[in-house]
Amino acid sequence: MKFTPKRIEGNVNVSKTSPIKEFVILIGGLLGIGITLFIALGLLVDLIVPRISVDFENKLGSLLYSKFENAHRTTESKKLDTLFHQLVNHLPDTKHSFSLTVSKKDVVNAFALPGGRVVMYKGLIDKIDSENGLSFVMAHELGHFMHRDHLRGMGRALILAVIATTIFGGDNPLSQLLMESLTISEMTFSQDQESAADLFALSLLAKQYGHVGGATDFFISLKEKGALQKFKYFFSTHPNPEARISAIEKEIKEKAYALDTVIPLESVFVKDSTTPSIEL
Repeated sequence: MKFTPKRIEGNVNVSKTSPIKEFVILIGGLLGIGITLFIALGLLVDLIVPRISVDFENKLGSLLYSKFENAHRTTESKKLDTLFHQLVNHLPDTKHSFSLTVSKKDVVNAFALPGGRVVMYKGLIDKIDSENGLSFVMAHELGHFMHRDHLRGMGRALILAVIATTIFGGDNPLSQLLMESLTISEMTFSQDQESAADLFALSLLAKQYGHVGGATDFFISLKEKGALQKFKYFFSTHPNPEARISAIEKEIKEKAYALDTVIPLESVFVKDSTTPSIEL
């Protein structure tokens, strides 16, 4: 008798779907779950932040600032500190005790730490030509404090890290992919925070000087030309400098803020005779 093998019509051990397609669906599903969780927990952060006590915020700020101070060489300036506290005096009643720290690093940046601490980099100060423009930048960071943006940002960053490491593990490349996806989903909110802080700084500048001259000086210095350079702001937490200038100018017209001559920065900071940088 001749044996004739019978064709197997189906095999439960072999998937009819492409493995690549299944992988894409799996990754897409995990990313979707991660983004949904991040948004939900982000809303929870928004509910919790207004209820965080100043005492708890101060303790958190002290912890973070100690780490920052250990990693940076800092300097003090009585003139800069005086200018900063003149702006603080115009703030609404608050339980915060504000202070200013200047890092000697040549970085164009400034940020707010919990507990009322504003950090500015010398590289940023070197980019500003007027006292008014410098006051606007400091007032912008104070605006983040008044809106408690710094706590919201930290809460979201913590949630992002927890989600990424829980799903994929800390060293897995997919954790980085998830973080990037979650970060992009948060861009609009971060840009709204920056825009709100700009408008707050504008009102503080008007209280300090009686006009808002110099409000756009820093952004004008940062303004970039070219389509490719503009495109990168789509993935930035900070709005395009040109967009920020337009929003500020619109607010000036709507609020009928006065414009006047700015005070040159040289009248506030003394240039060091041995170096081209500002002596703090």
